[in-house]
Amino acid sequence: MKKYLIVLFLFLSLAFADKDCHENIPLEIHFLDSTIWYNSYSFSSGCYAVVADTLSETLEDGYRCSKEGIKSEKAFLDSNVFLYRGLPPGVHPQPGENILYIYSVSVATHSLGDVFRDEFLHWQQCGMLSLTYEEADSLVSSLVEVMNEKFANERCYCYKSDKINASDYPGDSPDQIVTWSNEVCATVPIAQSYNVVRMDIVFENGLARIPERLIGQKYFVFDLNGKVLQQGLAEETIRMPNTLAILKIGNENPVLLKN
Repeated sequence: MKKYLIVLFLFLSLAFADKDCHENIPLEIHFLDSTIWYNSYSFSSGCYAVVADTLSETLEDGYRCSKEGIKSEKAFLDSNVFLYRGLPPGVHPQPGENILYIYSVSVATHSLGDVFRDEFLHWQQCGMLSLTYEEADSLVSSLVEVMNEKFANERCYCYKSDKINASDYPGDSPDQIVTWSNEVCATVPIAQSYNVVRMDIVFENGLARIPERLIGQKYFVFDLNGKVLQQGLAEETIRMPNTLAILKIGNENPVLLKN
């Protein structure tokens, strides 16, 4: 077993030295107020938009309003962010509740908040919402701010209102999302050079103590399958899971730590 873990660790070290592309921790957004939708099918099926005095499946900018039969789609603003309207196993919405799952790859060029705002306001333009453009923008503005500031840097269970709740989603990704994420990362260019320095981290009592030179840098904690368990900006200490895990900070090689 120990020999297997050493080989796995060396493999992961080489992989991360080449490119740091991975699927971020996904988010789930619960729409609690059914009155924001044009009708009960708007979220799952979308609507036909009025474009040039005729009904159309797409807006003038090319955004597709018709969602019928579509569970997974790439976000209009950033193709490295994925939206999922299906229901994972064990998830049972309350009557009138709709749930949107948002997945992203680390190489996405737009923040999740900006991507979500763009999608939501397109829904308004498509006629999917019973809200004016201004009302739609106002409804999600606080959530967008949280998504850009909190979700971007750390695990977060930090947005609740009477109409919308949002948090991290700990479940597995749908097959289509996994496929898209792998396709994106397969196209990421290999880094030409890397500043490789020994990561002088002290690990004790479940905490990884971070040297001053690495404080403030982006970090990720992965399980042995490569799934992101937590992420954020490194402080003086990072609480590690109570199982074998891999810690990667900035451009450093990953380190295998055991609680």
